[in-house]
Amino acid sequence: MGYSKSYTVFLGIIEVVSALLLPFRRTNALGSLLVLLIMINAAIINFSYDVPVKLFALHLVAYSIFLLYPFFNSIFQFFILKRETKLAEQKEIVFPKFIQSYKKIINAVIIVSITLLFMNFSCENMKTYGDCAPKQSLYGIYKHSLFNYDYTKITPNLILRTQFDKIIFDSKNTIIISFGEDAKYYTTKTDILNRTVNFISNSDTKETSILNYEIKSEFLKLNEIIEADSVTMIFKKVDVNSFPLINRGFHLVVESPENN
Repeated sequence: MGYSKSYTVFLGIIEVVSALLLPFRRTNALGSLLVLLIMINAAIINFSYDVPVKLFALHLVAYSIFLLYPFFNSIFQFFILKRETKLAEQKEIVFPKFIQSYKKIINAVIIVSITLLFMNFSCENMKTYGDCAPKQSLYGIYKHSLFNYDYTKITPNLILRTQFDKIIFDSKNTIIISFGEDAKYYTTKTDILNRTVNFISNSDTKETSILNYEIKSEFLKLNEIIEADSVTMIFKKVDVNSFPLINRGFHLVVESPENN
């Protein structure tokens, strides 16, 4: 979903608006209802696409239900029984007398502080993990072009034992996809000066391999010397703009589905 900036911006605006509706008694019910719908959608996406944070998503749904709980009866009366009703009045928080006259200022300071805190948190996350995160020098998708080695001469614990189909250097992880469509995840450390890349398995940190690399035009060459034999793999960089999801663009009228 993240390839579409318009969708992510729209969803982000809805989430922010629903959160801003929560602190105020007049809009709390509407904000709670929007938050519940958004969190249910997030939980379903996590379960449907096997995203790891399933329990956290369920916790957010539970919190949303808790926020909406005072209005359950009014919602049931209005939407199900079609009766005229009023939303439950929330009890006003009673402040000590010495700060009673400053409660609006205190509320505003708390709301603004929390908003700025989470905005800063989100910006830092975007710089660390999101689109603004620094990209490694080998960033991109590479598809196999040439293999030149004998598997019988390679020890089983080496990364080169894998029959590569594609290798994806992402901002954080590197994904190696074999011909059998099995994916393995690695953390890679690239040494630009020595032209080496260190592959460290995410599942077993003892599984490491340091390979020499060379880039010529759109080709990536990985090389290692094993027992006087040269093990070489050559990959061709994939142009991501060639993917239909990215280059298709927007069409107001579509004569037939793209997946036909």
